[in-house]
Amino acid sequence: QYMQSIDELFFQFEDFKKSHINLILDSILTLGKEIINTKNKKLIHYFENQIIKFGFVTPGIAYLTNDWELKVNPCHVKNIRVWLELIEHEPETMKKLLSALIINLRIGGIFIFDTDFFQKDISKLLNSHVHPIYKQVKQLSKIFPVYFNEIGAEGVLRDVSTKIDEMSHRSDKLIHFLRKQIHTEGNNSHIQIIVEIIRFWYDLNKDRLTRIVPQNVFETVEVDGIWVKGVHEVLVKICEVNQISLDNLIEKDKEELTQLVAKIHYDHKNDADRVCLIIELYQLLKEKYIFETTDISSVLKRYYFVENSDIEKLELLLNEHRDVEALKHIYSFMIKLNEIIFDPKKSEGWENIFYKRHIAFGIPSMYGYYKEAKFDALGLTFRLERIASLLVNNIITHINTEYFTLKTIKEICDVIQLLQEGLILDGIYDQGFDSNLNMLQYSLTSGCFTIKQYINIFQFMEVSIKEITNTYFNSSNFI
Repeated sequence: QYMQSIDELFFQFEDFKKSHINLILDSILTLGKEIINTKNKKLIHYFENQIIKFGFVTPGIAYLTNDWELKVNPCHVKNIRVWLELIEHEPETMKKLLSALIINLRIGGIFIFDTDFFQKDISKLLNSHVHPIYKQVKQLSKIFPVYFNEIGAEGVLRDVSTKIDEMSHRSDKLIHFLRKQIHTEGNNSHIQIIVEIIRFWYDLNKDRLTRIVPQNVFETVEVDGIWVKGVHEVLVKICEVNQISLDNLIEKDKEELTQLVAKIHYDHKNDADRVCLIIELYQLLKEKYIFETTDISSVLKRYYFVENSDIEKLELLLNEHRDVEALKHIYSFMIKLNEIIFDPKKSEGWENIFYKRHIAFGIPSMYGYYKEAKFDALGLTFRLERIASLLVNNIITHINTEYFTLKTIKEICDVIQLLQEGLILDGIYDQGFDSNLNMLQYSLTSGCFTIKQYINIFQFMEVSIKEITNTYFNSSNFI
């Protein structure tokens, strides 16, 4: 009877899906909480399947108005929040909905403005009982481009974006538009906007701008104008003289970029400075939204739960290319961060947020600061994982696999053990994998294992790795 009522309800929802999705999402949330509270697993999972079948609101096609306001489907973020709230109500029971959310965001895309203040949603998720499905929660959480404390364009980001605009006295409408977008409607799409502007400066293909700027800005851009011609010449010369591609050039840090620019001749220093500033701006946005940074030490210093002595030690290990020790040191950080994330005590956030409107067009924006221990710990974990991944690749690269000796197998065993530690920190555990690793470690001390036995161990390990992949990445409950 209950299931039939659910079917009838969702049948009605379908009729009003296009016109009243906002109200339907409210209804799904209210009803979903009541059904979860029944503790009837059969009923809960039936309702869960109906939610998934009903569909998810994607951001749709983003577009810019001539008032420079970016438009996306306003119910996209609301749909994320409704599903998250149902998941938080009973995380382990709602694993399938969590998986469906991951799939929908991966396939349909995600669009979150800084003004959505989604950091608080992450804090709320981490303060629910997520420990049993931590790996899956991490997979979802990593999709959200919100792991920063300064909301809006604050600090260095505001300084750099303002400086590059002021260098043209706000007369370069393309850069003025970019600045206003960053200051009023912060979101991760600005990374691609900057990339396309840099590419336009390099190859003068104005068509690159058609999808990223409004028409009234596009019409002001002159390919042979003073705000394009000089930076074009600087970019081309840097790449030619230093024999570097544009894609590689924009990944250079401030110090390296300065050295590359010093090798070329240019007519106006402003042009070279503008090139350096827009590349710096690109890197600042990448660090803000997608965990990329050229200086992990400066990032670590922002967090109160990391000791300066530990940061200095990591910096030394990285500079001396002591990759194994650096990786183990990062693991020690991550152990502490997991303790913060898994603390059953609910953590409280601290915020200092101001709201304002763009003077010219009335676009709402916000700026300020948000901190919360579990949110900060997860964001730092993601950044450390990126460094750890690079270190693991370096360690593997240095193993000579042209021929195998007992020393080679020992080196491989040490790397596998490092990987095992990383998997456990990531919420992945497999007893078969652990047993095979223990057998490999024992073989290195016994001195009586044959080549065939070693081959068997690695074959068993291959099976365990496939099981991990299927369990944590390919199954219906883990994506």
